[in-house]
Amino acid sequence: MRRSHMVLVVLFVAGTLLTTGCDRHRQEQPRQVKFTTYRDLGPPPASEQRSEFSIEAQGQRMIAKSAAMDAEVEHCDSVLSQSERFIASCGGYVTRSLLEVGEAGRKSGSLTARVPASYFDTTLAVLPRFFLRVKSVRVEGADITDEFYDTVGRLQNRRALEASYRALLGRAGTVQDLLEVQKALADVDDEIDKLEGKRQYLSGRAQLASIMLTLAEPAPAGTRPVGGLSSKLRGAVAAGLRRLGDALATTLTVIIAGVPLVIAAIVVCLIVARLIRFIRGKKRARRQSATPL
Repeated sequence: MRRSHMVLVVLFVAGTLLTTGCDRHRQEQPRQVKFTTYRDLGPPPASEQRSEFSIEAQGQRMIAKSAAMDAEVEHCDSVLSQSERFIASCGGYVTRSLLEVGEAGRKSGSLTARVPASYFDTTLAVLPRFFLRVKSVRVEGADITDEFYDTVGRLQNRRALEASYRALLGRAGTVQDLLEVQKALADVDDEIDKLEGKRQYLSGRAQLASIMLTLAEPAPAGTRPVGGLSSKLRGAVAAGLRRLGDALATTLTVIIAGVPLVIAAIVVCLIVARLIRFIRGKKRARRQSATPL
């Protein structure tokens, strides 16, 4: 009986130690996951990557188009309204419109709009029909392809890293590891928001072209210069008289500004002359008193 009891006791102790060791191993196993090993995670395998930008990545080059047009119009307010309606019919929209009334009721204005890139050339061809005369046109195109796809690539990497951090949240063994993962995840989310905003901005620049109009009504006929020899002579005489008046005004200004200086110089000269005469008189008196009778 004693031997059988001893065998049971030994088996019980061995089973207890084995169970305790297994539980301790299970408790310590999550602590082997270290956050630092996940700081520099690269993109996931190609088979697991999401291709949410595949449509844009297969498109043509990204060109941000813009144009500025300066024109003379008959009725500025009417042309602004016509231009706005046409831009809206093309699927665009006006971001800024300004109408001003100057001297003699002459009106001027400006308009800034965005139109789909596919309607850019059409818009530039139709708008001049509303004008009397086009003074100047400036068309520009900026290639933002590299910048756009670089942003897309960085955004994909950040989202892959975000997925890795989220998977790591459930494997953090300590509170310290959990806090570090959450902080890193918040930083990555902030980067994703910024990159996504930049991607949308660049995509919008390529999809919507910018057009700026500067409009002005012609000057009244009475204010327009009349050609001819007589008008040129009158202009030359008027210009000469203006220059002569400017020269006289400059001379008078210099004289008025120099009067105080001249008066001060005269006073100083008088004082110096008085001192010289006084000193000479003293010397003459000394010589006369020193001469024997």
